[in-house]
Amino acid sequence: MKNGQQAKLEKLGLSPVQAQVYLALVRHAEGIGASALAAAAGVPRPSVYPALESLIGKGMVENGEGYGSHFAAVAPEEGLRRLIAAEKENLLERLSEREFLAADLIKGLRLAAAPTQSASKAELVEVLRDPRVCGDRFQKLQRETEREVDVLVKAPMFLKGSNPAESESLRRGVKNRAIYESAVLEHEGIGPYLKSWIAAGEEAREYKGKLPLKLALFDDRIAWMPLETNAKRHPVVSVLIRHHALGQALRLLFDYLWKESQPIRFGVKGARQRRGSGKTAPSKK
Repeated sequence: MKNGQQAKLEKLGLSPVQAQVYLALVRHAEGIGASALAAAAGVPRPSVYPALESLIGKGMVENGEGYGSHFAAVAPEEGLRRLIAAEKENLLERLSEREFLAADLIKGLRLAAAPTQSASKAELVEVLRDPRVCGDRFQKLQRETEREVDVLVKAPMFLKGSNPAESESLRRGVKNRAIYESAVLEHEGIGPYLKSWIAAGEEAREYKGKLPLKLALFDDRIAWMPLETNAKRHPVVSVLIRHHALGQALRLLFDYLWKESQPIRFGVKGARQRRGSGKTAPSKK
């Protein structure tokens, strides 16, 4: 039977098992191992670990290091404050997602109410948050591009290295140009792959200063701009804009930065050459 404290914890957002585990930890202020905790909380041992992981993520429980470590509850005044803060953040994120969902639904309903409206106009601007969706969409755009892909690459980096869609587009004869900030050339997602990209046909240049934004421009008509946010759940939001005039304007910006950048070349041993030095930069191991 639930006691009053467990019922209140559940109202604050904890599951029944999480509430039981937390109360057992509060009663054992000195800390306790997982097996003993299962017995003290009156829950099956397999259920203890997921509950502990969730409580640690909420900032309500601390754990020691190594095998057989003990777990301890954060002081209730601090632990419950963190729980409320986490619930507020989750609520705001859910509300924000629902706002965008409602906006997208309104767009779709307007399209249904006006059959003569073109789908291209309805999809003028898209906002993508899920990294997996962003990755899939980016690869799809590269595969659909007919003439040219122009990319501005700057920190912070969120790349994972290889880019099969670019390789496919290069084999189709699509021109791929990339301008890299100097700071990202040794990044683990770029450094080990850059020579092979250039060898495959990518035209790459190094920009000594700070690029104004991250950008991928597809055939001068589709602009992809990753934007950093303050949200913990979605620190990067990608904005996709289908507009030919905007694409042409961004192409002018890219061409200007291209002229201000330096070609990236590699020496015989694969080390990157720095312009004007007559020497090669040490290769990244």
